[in-house]
Amino acid sequence: LTTVLDPDRDVSPRYRTVRFTTDDGRTVDGVVIYEATDGVLLQTGPDSTVRLAGPKIAGRTLLTRSLMPSGLLDPLTDRQVADLFAYLRSLR
Repeated sequence: LTTVLDPDRDVSPRYRTVRFTTDDGRTVDGVVIYEATDGVLLQTGPDSTVRLAGPKIAGRTLLTRSLMPSGLLDPLTDRQVADLFAYLRSLR
């Protein structure tokens, strides 16, 4: 529940967002799915990926935040959050 309420609080290195800068000045943030000498494949959203060619990558910075956006549960009432938590616990 804490991870959902505050996704940037304690991000596992496996899920940290990486910011890539390309040689033309563009920046792309995502989680590295696959990396090879000729480029990287990034998960940039729930259903979107971006491939960056290795020679086009000018820089890379490991960010301390999660790709999951903050505030997803803000519209919910306390009761709805409690119900969601109970449901997630039942999946164990």
